[in-house]
Amino acid sequence: MSSFGQAVETATWLYGSAETGSTACKLELLSPDQFSCELSRESERFVETQRTSHPFQLPSWSAEANSLYAVVRIDGELRLLARCGLLWPLGRRFDNLQALTITRGPVCDDADLLRVSLLELVEICRSRNFLYLDVNPEVLERDLDKQEAWLSENGWFPVGPQRASLRVDLCRDLEGIRNTFRKSTRYEIRRAEAVGVELSEASSSHSCEKFLSLYRAMARHKEFAADPESDMRRVVVSLFENPARGVLLVASYEGEALGGVVVVRVGSRCWYVWGASRAKGAVNVGHVLQWHAIRWAKRQGCTEYDLGGYCQGATDGPGFFKRGFSQTVVQFMPPYRYVTNPAAYNAFKVVHGGCMAVRAILPFRLRFWQWRETQ
Repeated sequence: MSSFGQAVETATWLYGSAETGSTACKLELLSPDQFSCELSRESERFVETQRTSHPFQLPSWSAEANSLYAVVRIDGELRLLARCGLLWPLGRRFDNLQALTITRGPVCDDADLLRVSLLELVEICRSRNFLYLDVNPEVLERDLDKQEAWLSENGWFPVGPQRASLRVDLCRDLEGIRNTFRKSTRYEIRRAEAVGVELSEASSSHSCEKFLSLYRAMARHKEFAADPESDMRRVVVSLFENPARGVLLVASYEGEALGGVVVVRVGSRCWYVWGASRAKGAVNVGHVLQWHAIRWAKRQGCTEYDLGGYCQGATDGPGFFKRGFSQTVVQFMPPYRYVTNPAAYNAFKVVHGGCMAVRAILPFRLRFWQWRETQ
């Protein structure tokens, strides 16, 4: 028996217009054990056809037991997919306070169907007594104003900043693509190639572990929150089994691995997902890794390469590095939230605010008592 119960949450309605006629539309919210292998394969095929797809919405991306899957069919045909995460905003101790979040989804190119499906999903969340529903679809720039206006008019509100990324146009030939890079970026690529940095497509668990070791070391050095290692390992291994979906590229110098990048393809677009590198003397492999990732994406027939997020106006760090490969900034809407249980949500905000205040005070109190002990 599923931890969410055996019953499938469903909603049905008529979808269409007086001009085109109405057809039967059905939304289902499924637990992992209800999401069959056949449905997973059908979903993989579906995301390949949608402009709003993202690797995080691939059915195989997460093996978490608390994932849920929303699917919408019209006359039996899959038309919307959302891999949802079930959250406990105050921790598992408060098991009755749950929320649903959809990271980089739902996947659906039909804007009208997306809206009506969200309305139905809200009702399912309300019936399950969830606190709120968060969505974060990869809506194209030309649709931002319309979609955000609809969300605001229907009770949704933003809960984070607007997202942005940089994309490389792969429709040119390789030389044309390379000529669009910043001059210093081209120089770093040539220098790495000249000293003999070697690039390879990893296919073994040993290469995966070397990359994860580099990633952990870089996270410690640059003090950023590393993604769960088990999730990264599972994704990379799945790419070994399905090399058309993505690749781990490794850069080596004098027989030593100095860096790697993981890129994933969905449809005609490829995303940079993870990267790690370290310098050895004057040898730096970050730029040449991205260049070979772009070349890999072009060989797969992709028309765009997404650099995986961008902080606009960055003058150093990852944002400045990525800007060396593209000047094309793509805007996305921020995450939007719908509160499905206002009374419980208001109580949650009070408790959550108190917890944040305590966490902010604790370091100061700890330092104070440490000082007292030295007096």
